[in-house]
Amino acid sequence: MLLQSCTLTLALAGLGTAASAALDCTSPATQVEAAICNDAALSEIASLAEEIGSAVGLDIRYDDLEQADGLSEQLHRLLKTLTVADVDRLTPHQGRSYLFDEANRILFSRAEDSALQEMMVVFDKDGAASYTAIEPFDDAGRYFYGTSGNILEIDSSFRPASFTRKFRYQDGCWQLIGEDHWWRDEEPDESSTNFLTGRQISTYRDGSTRTQTFDPQVICLGDEFYFYDIVYHDN
Repeated sequence: MLLQSCTLTLALAGLGTAASAALDCTSPATQVEAAICNDAALSEIASLAEEIGSAVGLDIRYDDLEQADGLSEQLHRLLKTLTVADVDRLTPHQGRSYLFDEANRILFSRAEDSALQEMMVVFDKDGAASYTAIEPFDDAGRYFYGTSGNILEIDSSFRPASFTRKFRYQDGCWQLIGEDHWWRDEEPDESSTNFLTGRQISTYRDGSTRTQTFDPQVICLGDEFYFYDIVYHDN
């Protein structure tokens, strides 16, 4: 994730009462606030950050914000403070909806007709946020999150390629079990990798396939991993 850092004070709103300092675009107090108000995507980030802040009982201090585009980092920090108990305080607004997968303890947030990416918060067994995902709205890729049974799927699309990663909770973490790639105008045309068995099958445009093997790996959600780090036994 590429998130720019800045200084923004998040203060407890007092005695657990949820509160948030709303951005007043009718009379912005600083140049940073004016810049946020004049940018549709940043305004939406501000609105979303205020909603999350209200749910967790944190106050957003716009007067301490040094750069307008640093607001994304603060939204990410706010998401890390979410707990399962806060989920019911989140309400749909401005086309954004929330879906809480109670069985897997994962919160998804989606928005229609929005420049913002989808969001995901994964909670641990104690109900605290253990992993958060929200990509910058101007990222070249688009990201989509969802579950199918006990499988967490993360889809990403980059022209001219798309990827699907599948995770399953086992041995204390959401472990990467498989990854599928599709390429346009490149060889191989697609590949499927199983990290539990250490096997990758690549399919080429002429219909031929190639199978490669590697040592099975334990990769947890949030670990840094790059596909080209795999060491194959039979190159």
